[in-house]
Amino acid sequence: MGIFLREKIGVYEIGWKFDDVIKVLDIIKEKEMTVLGGDVYELNGDEIIITYDSWSFSGSNFIKSFEKASKYINNYYKNNEDNFIYTLVVQIQQNNTQKSAPN
Repeated sequence: MGIFLREKIGVYEIGWKFDDVIKVLDIIKEKEMTVLGGDVYELNGDEIIITYDSWSFSGSNFIKSFEKASKYINNYYKNNEDNFIYTLVVQIQQNNTQKSAPN
């Protein structure tokens, strides 16, 4: 289940805990969408804290973008455990054109 960040910290994004973001990444890969990057936020009770940790991807190879996002998130989880959520910036392709999708 996603966490809407607008009310908590004023950004129009959805954050997911580790298990959920991995499922979201799998769906993104199935749909051949490109993950352009993402941000990490810390959960402290009901508070969401900006960590300033993020990753980015340039290019259009959806498999490489998936691998980079998956590797970053898995490493972050291994090093920091479960009190974090992850947002994704995704680019979708429609009719041979690319559009950036909101989070």
